[in-house]
Amino acid sequence: MAKCIDYFTANKAQMEFDKYRQQGMQIGSGVVESAGRQVVGPRMKRPGSHWSVTGANDVLAIKCCLTNHRWVDFLHWKAQQAVAA
Repeated sequence: MAKCIDYFTANKAQMEFDKYRQQGMQIGSGVVESAGRQVVGPRMKRPGSHWSVTGANDVLAIKCCLTNHRWVDFLHWKAQQAVAA
């Protein structure tokens, strides 16, 4: 019981669901799960595919940016990755 109380106390600010709904935000996981099935799964689970973590992250970043029409964001992210390396 104490673990549950500690969890809810520590995460109270993230659980203001009425406030999030009023702002038009999604509070369920369905949108994310659907994106995983529609965007991630088909690209990453092709027959014979083997991915490193870095390679998978890069390919998924490109795929998500193309799907969301945010190519400029991907180029910015990739430039930051190059500077950090």
